[in-house]
This record gives sequence, structure tokens and C-alpha cells, in this order.
Amino acid sequence: LKLFEYAFAGIPFIAPDSKTVLSIFEDKKHCLYVEGADEEATLFNALETYYLDAALREEHSLEVSKYVNNDYSLEIYRNSLFRFLADSN
Repeated sequence: LKLFEYAFAGIPFIAPDSKTVLSIFEDKKHCLYVEGADEEATLFNALETYYLDAALREEHSLEVSKYVNNDYSLEIYRNSLFRFLADSN
């Protein structure tokens, strides 16, 4: 849930490479990932990358914000819920 809050706020973030997160956000398009096999090095590299590359931070911020607002907005969830409830009656 916290990653969605960052995304909706347009805050670039570094995420774990868990199956759930990987199924939602694209590496190097929406965020940067920390690989479980080498957490320390990949976290350091991701932090350094965002620290040194303001253009990348801005690009990820815009991409992820656009993505979640188009695919995960309250409007979309509300409409899905209404369709589900209508179909179950």
C-alpha cells in the first residue's frame, strides 16, 4: 500500500523485487528495485542512481503517477465494484 501512496504522490521510490511488486510496477520505468539476492549492493546502487540523476527521478515520478492514476484510481475501483455488485445480483 505504501508504494501506491508514493506513486499517487509522484514520489520516485525503490521497491523490493517481490513477486507482487514485480507484477505491478516495471523496473526502470516506474521505480528501481532492490534484488533479494544482493540487497545491500542493489539498494546502494538504486540510492546512488536516484541521488545523481534528477532527470530519472522526474521521469519515474511522472511515469508511475500516470500509471497508477490511469490503472488504479478510486474511480476505476468504484466502477469495478459497481460492476461486480451488479453482476452478483
